[in-house]
Amino acid sequence: GDPEDRPGARRADRGGVEARRGGGLPHRPAARPAARTVGGGGGVSMGGPDGKTVLVVDDEEDVRCFLADVLEDAGLAMADVDCVLHGNMELFEMVHQPDMWHVLGSGAWGKSGGRLTTGGTTGSTLACAADNVVAILQDRNGDMWFATGGAILQGRGISRYDGEHFETFTAEDGLADDWAFTMMQDRDGDLWIGTFGGGLSRYDGESFTNYKIEDGLPVNDVTVLLQDRDGDLWIGTDRGGLSRYSGERFETFTVEDGLADDVVFSLFEDAEGCLWIGTRGGLSRYDGQSFVNYDVSDGLANEMVWSLMEDCEGHLWIGTEGGGISRFSRDYFTTFTAQDGLPDDQVHGLL
Repeated sequence: GDPEDRPGARRADRGGVEARRGGGLPHRPAARPAARTVGGGGGVSMGGPDGKTVLVVDDEEDVRCFLADVLEDAGLAMADVDCVLHGNMELFEMVHQPDMWHVLGSGAWGKSGGRLTTGGTTGSTLACAADNVVAILQDRNGDMWFATGGAILQGRGISRYDGEHFETFTAEDGLADDWAFTMMQDRDGDLWIGTFGGGLSRYDGESFTNYKIEDGLPVNDVTVLLQDRDGDLWIGTDRGGLSRYSGERFETFTVEDGLADDVVFSLFEDAEGCLWIGTRGGLSRYDGQSFVNYDVSDGLANEMVWSLMEDCEGHLWIGTEGGGISRFSRDYFTTFTAQDGLPDDQVHGLL
């Protein structure tokens, strides 16, 4: 049936949404918080293969992973997958490859051929730059990249894993800052690294080119990166709003231009080419001309939006801090929380 016929659905009154001017929210820690430690029956919801959601939940001394199907009317149905992570660990991000899972936080963990391996700095089979891994990327050559940093732990640069060995790059090698926060590979194959405190780095395979405030960035704290279908690079920042880099100059959008908040956590380009921006103060949609903003008064689960994705049917999924998951479809929000079967209402990743 229509979204409005389902329990919990709420229509967003788009005509009544006003662009937020000057913030208006109480102060919250601007830096992305350290990943929540799974324990005490809690959990973190991540993305998974085939459009399913991976729920990572605590089971006494083990951390177990589940695949979840979102049912039309009955909430969530979960099935245990063959993966057990022994002991509590901090979870930040996860990506899926054929026959392999990578769960990030306290080191990098992988599952291949039914066996679980770990890539940490001490007492493990691998040697990543640091145990506090906050971002992961697989490049077009198949190499894995790990960014290290965190709101509490100091970063030690980025590491590349070719399947056999780790190679680490730090500020001494030209990286803008050792506190790497986010990564993206562009269509030309260059790797972009957003750092906290040092600005933005581009790595062409041989050397780094760095961009800072003096080059046009609004601030040197970069939280998220995205390249759109036109090839422009979008840079979300902490307290500096959103910047677009065309290859020649930076153009910045803030609350004064209609953005919901100047602390940006997530970016996503939908099938129609519109840019969705998850911020500390709600969700923004940019069509190339103007912003439309959504907050809790429109049905959004929570105004702190950590993650965004679009499914194969064109529904936008929104992971929030403490509000669970919202699905946006045909101007309606439908929210799923712990009461619907989620292990926890903090959703930091979707895939």
